[in-house]
Amino acid sequence: MGYTNLYLVPKDPEYAPPADAIPRLAARIAKWTEENAIPSDPSTELSERPMYFGTVPETLPCPSCGSTVDLSDEELDEWAYEFRNSLWTARDARNLVIHMPCCQATLKAGELPLESRRRWSEAHYARFAVYVHDVRDDEFSPEELQEFGALLGCELHQFTESGT
Repeated sequence: MGYTNLYLVPKDPEYAPPADAIPRLAARIAKWTEENAIPSDPSTELSERPMYFGTVPETLPCPSCGSTVDLSDEELDEWAYEFRNSLWTARDARNLVIHMPCCQATLKAGELPLESRRRWSEAHYARFAVYVHDVRDDEFSPEELQEFGALLGCELHQFTESGT
C-alpha cells in the first residue's frame, strides 16, 4: 500500500522559524487535517543544518566521471540503501560524504542534483519542515500557503513525497 506525505519547507534551506511560530503553525495545520478528514496530525522537524526531505531520485549523474548511477540496479542495492538511509538521517545532509560506486570519487551530497522535482515526489534541503502523513491528493491552497508563510516569516515550498 502506498503513501503520500505533504511537506512545507522554507524556500531558503537555511531558514529556521522563530520557536513560538512552530506550535502555532502545527495547530493551524491540525485544523486543516481535521477539516479535510486526514487521519494524521502534522509532524515537524527542526535542525541546526539542512536535512533532506522527500524522495531520493532514481538515478544520480556523477559530477566526477559523468556516468549515471541507477539506484534500482540490483548490484547497487546495498550502496543505494546505505546512501538513502544516511541522507535521510544526516543532521547536515548537504555535507554528507559519499563515495560514488561508479568511480569511487568522494563527494558531498550537496554536489549531487538531489533536490528533484518529479511528477509524484520532490525533495528539498531544509532546516525546518512540517509534514502531514497519508494526505491522498490534498494540498494547501495558495491562500493557505501565504497564511502559513506569514506565521513562519518566510516563503514556503509545498511538495509531496509518495512511495510504497
